[in-house]
Amino acid sequence: MTKPIALSDEAISDLDDIFEWIADASDTAIAQAYVDRLKAYCLSFALFPERGTLRPNLHTGLRTIGFRRRVTIVFTVRDNDVLILRIVRRGRDIGAMFVSDED
Repeated sequence: MTKPIALSDEAISDLDDIFEWIADASDTAIAQAYVDRLKAYCLSFALFPERGTLRPNLHTGLRTIGFRRRVTIVFTVRDNDVLILRIVRRGRDIGAMFVSDED
């Protein structure tokens, strides 16, 4: 059974940032092709959602998986879908993004 894929507002913003970052370094065609491949990879979670590494130290049920050694996809598998929370370029502190107010 497949699960639909949902992207958070932050993940959508991350995709825009990645596009701009690549477009600034090369050109828009290369940036668009990379973002398209990244989106297709995210959509592939519908068939096998429970992949990646569980990160309970950051948040219950949180998972991360790399894409082409340059991006980390942060997501959670819910009852009815897979929610892509963030799409983070290499070198960013993922832990800081998920610090709870309780800490």
